[in-house]
Amino acid sequence: MKVTLALLLLTLPLSAQTEPEKKAPNAIPLGASPGIMALRTKAEAGAADAQFDLGFCYAEGRGVLQSHTEAVKWIRKAAEQGYVIAQFNLGLDYEKGQGVPQSYVEAVHWYRLAAEKGHVGAQINLGSCYSEGLGVLQSHTEAVMWIQKAAEQGAADAQFNLGFCYARGQGVTESDTEAAKWFGKAAEHGHAEAQLNLGLYYDVGLGVAQSYAEAAKWYRKAAELGHAGAQFNLGRNYGLGRGVPKSLTEAYIWFSLATAQGESKALEARDLTAKQLTPQALEKAQTQAAQRHAQIEARRKQAQ
Repeated sequence: MKVTLALLLLTLPLSAQTEPEKKAPNAIPLGASPGIMALRTKAEAGAADAQFDLGFCYAEGRGVLQSHTEAVKWIRKAAEQGYVIAQFNLGLDYEKGQGVPQSYVEAVHWYRLAAEKGHVGAQINLGSCYSEGLGVLQSHTEAVMWIQKAAEQGAADAQFNLGFCYARGQGVTESDTEAAKWFGKAAEHGHAEAQLNLGLYYDVGLGVAQSYAEAAKWYRKAAELGHAGAQFNLGRNYGLGRGVPKSLTEAYIWFSLATAQGESKALEARDLTAKQLTPQALEKAQTQAAQRHAQIEARRKQAQ
């Protein structure tokens, strides 16, 4: 079977922190109104943690009528006292225009305050603002500075983004070795895009010693997380016997999974592979593909 793939680095934008908008680590049980009343009393007395928690309750409609305006009011009070998670969340509110007029300038202001205190999500989002020129003058150098701070704290999104910057020479001197290093760190944390990119680097020997076996290893990890591009690449490796024992059945299974997610190249590859299987082998492969799809979806739901 002759199946080819252009091995290209994914040109993904810098990803923003996907942390939930509001966290209330100190929230008390809110099933009854006395709980809210006690929380409000504490917030009105100036306790920053209570102010943030009360804002969280308004944002989520927990024990109170949902109101993003009230949420911002209380989160701002906590933020103005230097409560770092409130500063981060207020930045999110301004970025999204939730409870306040949308303003990247204000978002950057609050992200910066939180980022300077080491908040990982704020560092990532501030880096993204610099990368895109949102609320600040665009500066890839500043973007990398903040992204690196988050990456060094172990944030997988930031590690992936830093690898991307090194791969593109964006804000730093282009370096395949550094790109592979940071993709590797993110990949070890289970970041599917980083796993795919690390596989691509091993496939062609960019910044690492060329190894089809290592490429297949990382494609598999991303494929098992449901990444369509990795599923296609792993199917290709099975079809060609690169880094894994040649298996048309496995190739068909992975091509099928990628096809189901809309990977354009996978449909043709799956159909070409099907023609090389006996009717019995094809039926078995189709059954296994359905089973594997169910397993991947079950893992996805567990991870949510």
